[in-house]
Amino acid sequence: MAKILLIITGSIAAYKAAKLINLLESNGDIVTVILTRGAEKFITCLSIRSLCKATVYKDEIFQEEHDPMLHINLAREHDAILVAPATADFIAKISCGLAGTLSLSCILAAEIPIMLAPAMNPSMYQNSITQSNLSFLKGKNFQVIEPEYGLMACGEEGVGRYPSEEKILHFIDSVLFSNQKFKGKKIIINLGSTQESIDPVRFIGNYSSGAQGMLIATELLKRGCEVYIIAGHTTVSLPDNIIRAYTADEMLKESLNSLPADVYISVAAICDYKIKDYSAKKIKKSDDSLKLEFIKNIDVISAITHHKDRPKLVVGFALESDNCELNAKNKLRNKNLDLVVVNKTKHLGKDFNEFGMCSTDSYKELGSISKKDMAKNLVDKLEGLLDK
Repeated sequence: MAKILLIITGSIAAYKAAKLINLLESNGDIVTVILTRGAEKFITCLSIRSLCKATVYKDEIFQEEHDPMLHINLAREHDAILVAPATADFIAKISCGLAGTLSLSCILAAEIPIMLAPAMNPSMYQNSITQSNLSFLKGKNFQVIEPEYGLMACGEEGVGRYPSEEKILHFIDSVLFSNQKFKGKKIIINLGSTQESIDPVRFIGNYSSGAQGMLIATELLKRGCEVYIIAGHTTVSLPDNIIRAYTADEMLKESLNSLPADVYISVAAICDYKIKDYSAKKIKKSDDSLKLEFIKNIDVISAITHHKDRPKLVVGFALESDNCELNAKNKLRNKNLDLVVVNKTKHLGKDFNEFGMCSTDSYKELGSISKKDMAKNLVDKLEGLLDK
């Protein structure tokens, strides 16, 4: 959980602020907002207060008549300042050290990380003055979330588009949690589902969304890890820098290519079987029944645990409906794992489930908890195991 001071400036992307605030708050963060005069043309204090829990201040400096230390207190009470969106005008004012408003005064008074998410017309962003201002601020330890390429509200296309909310959240985590115990540790995590083709239009697969794996990856990023995400088919939002692997063979190939690592976490639901004889042509409907023969797929996690570059810790997930402790202990032993997380089938597809955790010396029921809490429990456990 972090306390974020969010400064919203007068870009048309300001209308997206409510979604960003909601995502931060759903992550457990506390958000305070300063709304500049330009931003008020696109979003109002009332709309933010109605949709979010955040405290909202207007940017006029006269508010300090009621609290002369407001700009100092806001700068000291928060863990970071985020300017999103950040206009060319606001970036220029920061570069000049201006302090004529509450937001600018907070930035000058801050001894905490300051992050900027520029959003503007591509020509304005590429202008040498703007680039010079950003380079100057980077030299003063400001963190810049680079804008994206795309179609702008003005109809032009280029670099200057407001970054996605997911990109901003991951950036915040990487800045705020980069000095933790996990700093410098490389962790590979696979997530999502794999699919094995039967013919050009049919496949076998499963419903895994990648949600649990992404929550674990996010928690690891918060604690300063270098995280390599290998993703199969997913229905959740993912960061840009991931590796895709859609079959068991691809999952193993990409996993081996990513070694060595300190930890390998296998959350992905990898198909246990694949079709024996793949049909290059679509199988036509003929008789009332169709017989397909399947063969056992490669065992990705066993290949990792028996590899010459085996990570110090290898974690597997087990989806179980009964005999959870016995099955977890068998999987731990048979696959040479260090930790097995039991995911019970009772609440599949929900935001919470019943979990268990099995290590070489113990089995612990975690009860019914959220997937987010499961991610925190697992990373806490890994932190302790890496210390040994």
